Amino acid sequence: MIEMLDFFPFNMTSGPAFLVFYLLLCVGGVLATWATAAWVARRAEQPQIGAGPVHGTHAYRAPGATPRQRLTIGSLPQPDEIWAVAWLRGQVSVTAEALVAAAIAEGGVVIDPSSRAITVVREGHSDPLLDAFYRGLRARTLEVPGDVLAVGKAVAASAGPALRGELMAAGLVRSPRALSAMLRVIWTGGVLLLAIGFVRAVRGVALDRPVGLLVLEMLALGAVLVGLSLLAEVSPQRRKYLRWLSDATGSVCAEVAERRRTEPTEVALAVAQGGVASLMMLSTLFGSSSAHGSPIQSSSHTCASSTNSSCGGSGSGSGASSCGSGSSGGGSSCGSGSGGGGSSCGSGSGGGGNTCGG
Repeated sequence: MIEMLDFFPFNMTSGPAFLVFYLLLCVGGVLATWATAAWVARRAEQPQIGAGPVHGTHAYRAPGATPRQRLTIGSLPQPDEIWAVAWLRGQVSVTAEALVAAAIAEGGVVIDPSSRAITVVREGHSDPLLDAFYRGLRARTLEVPGDVLAVGKAVAASAGPALRGELMAAGLVRSPRALSAMLRVIWTGGVLLLAIGFVRAVRGVALDRPVGLLVLEMLALGAVLVGLSLLAEVSPQRRKYLRWLSDATGSVCAEVAERRRTEPTEVALAVAQGGVASLMMLSTLFGSSSAHGSPIQSSSHTCASSTNSSCGGSGSGSGASSCGSGSSGGGSSCGSGSGGGGSSCGSGSGGGGNTCGG
């Protein structure tokens, strides 16, 4: 058995030398495997933002313009696309928060700030997801504000497959075909690398030599392969779209956080974007009560911007508010307050949707 393995690299006499060789081999192999997997995914599916069909009658441009495509860079989400944006941003948790925020903003759910009593005013809604949310609220006994969020999560989870399908049609998430192709390449390359380490380890044990460090390298390689498998699910188009959307809706984030915009669709969009709008609104409306007596945890995304823009709000306090200023594409927040700041992000509405920054 040992004689069969008496060839390079398994017969390297120096154990440390083989460890260095194997480390370099793994680094190069992983990089080559990932590049090949990405190429295979592009061949299996060429995702393009805006590949989804056009629905609804809302038009972002003026009459006579080319019909808009859903979830497309350059066209802000229409009301029925907000839930898909929320799912893209944070799946069940963010979608549930957007549902709750929209229901409260339109007065469909009223929470008494002193007694914490919950009243469901609306019985239904023209939007299918909000309609399911209201029906779920009426079918459940609501004792604490956390129960409202729990219903939102249940409704969001049930709508998950449909929302994911919509995002897949727009090229914002990997299709099963592309994901399967990537995973095959990743694990084929990974198994070959692990096999090299395994054979060397078997030879070392047969020769009564220590193989502990080699085993640690193999375990680290396995962890990297698992991480790449999870990363394969993320489409590169997702990052581009969310970055653009953060830039385009920066002023909406700021004005919703400062309570200067209260339209349900704008509130839902700001919460779908996450950040301070979600944190401030949910913490203010729900306080620190939940179904188990612990604070409700809401998502903590920020309203990031990759361009030099500021959305200063004016009010009666002091201080300034900013929304995504800088050039890094992240790490900014929408703060409330005033300081005489202006806003370089235009806002408005068109055809039932938000047109700020479009």
